[in-house]
Amino acid sequence: MLSWGRIRRALQPLVLKYWLKKRSQNTVTTRVEGFTLTVLPTVFHPRYFGSSSVLARFVSSLDLAGKSFLDVGCGSGLVALCAARGGAQVTAVDVNPEGLGETMVILWAR
Repeated sequence: MLSWGRIRRALQPLVLKYWLKKRSQNTVTTRVEGFTLTVLPTVFHPRYFGSSSVLARFVSSLDLAGKSFLDVGCGSGLVALCAARGGAQVTAVDVNPEGLGETMVILWAR
């Protein structure tokens, strides 16, 4: 007999995949680590994956004033923005130009 736990574990990847697909079809405005980000559908969303916030908090804890900072695969630009807020000279690169566009708008506004 199947237990509820086994059924849940079997369905969880399918439900998560469906949920992420539905959520990734829309442009979403979100607030993360003190920044308001407009995340386009093709850009890595920092709220869906905890790794972005963990890395952003770590970068925010560093003394980056006057230092250079390279963010490779910047996605929404959250980590690059945290580095810039800390006084770093930031270079952010990504294969997805849509993510870079939003990051550049926010960085130039600062």
